[in-house]
Amino acid sequence: MICNIAAAQIEAVENDAVVSRYTAVVGKPDRPSPEIQSKIIEINFNPYWTVPVSIVRRDLIPKMQAEPDYTSKNRIHIFDPHGRELPAQQINWYSEEAASYRFKQDAGDLNSLGSVRINFPNSHEVYMHDTPFKNLFGEDFRFHSAGCVRVQNVRELVNWLLAATRG
Repeated sequence: MICNIAAAQIEAVENDAVVSRYTAVVGKPDRPSPEIQSKIIEINFNPYWTVPVSIVRRDLIPKMQAEPDYTSKNRIHIFDPHGRELPAQQINWYSEEAASYRFKQDAGDLNSLGSVRINFPNSHEVYMHDTPFKNLFGEDFRFHSAGCVRVQNVRELVNWLLAATRG
């Protein structure tokens, strides 16, 4: 499989021939998707999402400062370092401490990963996944993610990936 980041496209390749193509949404210009050579090791259906610290700092905290009910509206739970869940009102969103919590979004319609996450080892904390924002695939400029690759018709790609997998 080949992901052409510049073209925001994924190609499924068998025996050196492209068998299908998928439209993708890749990293924003200021947060580009990294070039990675890796092997897919896991496919998660209906995944939860643990928000990476970089996204907590750049996106989530500013959203909470502007919209204090953002985490509850988006079914994101907040956990302290001991694993205890905290209410959003207990956190000072203007402090450095706000980035020290773990943020976990429930699986479901609002989940930023959509219905599927495709995992492969890498040091960038990125993966391929579905998205609830299907409208982005129809845009000419498809550079909207924080580094991960969102895949249109991701279940078709998963079927191709798993076709030769037993069990």
